[in-house]
Amino acid sequence: MRIEYSHGLGKDTAYKRIERLLQSLKEEYGDKITDIQQTRSGNTINFDMTVQGYDIKGKIDVNDDKVTFEASLPFIVRMFSGKIEQGIRSKLEDILS
Repeated sequence: MRIEYSHGLGKDTAYKRIERLLQSLKEEYGDKITDIQQTRSGNTINFDMTVQGYDIKGKIDVNDDKVTFEASLPFIVRMFSGKIEQGIRSKLEDILS
C-alpha cells in the first residue's frame, strides 16, 4: 500500500507531527495496535507494529511538501485496503492540515 499526501508545513513540522501520530496510535488504539516500534533514518520513519495479531511493516518518507506512506499488508488484510487507506488519509489530513 502506498499513499502520498501533499502538505505545506515544511519538512521539520511535518516530521514532528507524523512522529506524534505514531505515538498517539498506541494510546488511541492500544486494544488493537501493539508493539509499535519506530526508527528514524534521515527523512524516513521506519515502523513495525502488530494490528489485531497481524504484523505490519512500513515507512513514512517526509519531504518539504509531501509525505509518502508505504506499508506491506498481510494477504488476508488486503481485502480491507480501501478502508485502511481511507483511515490513513483521514489521519494525515487531520495532522498535516
